[in-house]
Amino acid sequence: MYFGKDAYLSVKNAQLHVRYPDSERDATIPIEDIGIVILDHYRLTLSCTLLNKLLQQNAAVITCNEKHLPLGMFLNLDGHSQQLLHLEAQIKTTDAKKGRLWKQIIQQKLLN
Repeated sequence: MYFGKDAYLSVKNAQLHVRYPDSERDATIPIEDIGIVILDHYRLTLSCTLLNKLLQQNAAVITCNEKHLPLGMFLNLDGHSQQLLHLEAQIKTTDAKKGRLWKQIIQQKLLN
């Protein structure tokens, strides 16, 4: 689910409720049907209740910067053991490996 223009996102009747300021028509989407939410506008507003409900349903919430590139991601840390294993592996990564990975990322960005 991608949001690229200003809107107010909240929970209404256990569903994602979208209210656009320039429209009289609202939209609702069942939260359990959402896997990823991408927030790509500086005037998006969402409620903490919505963020919690999305994470409880194991949806990822990604925020983007002014260049429309992913900046951060919210994930449910309570529900899945694999996420904890990935986080532990990232924390234990050596500086040498971090340097090699950084080099690969930069090389790929230059190719793109």
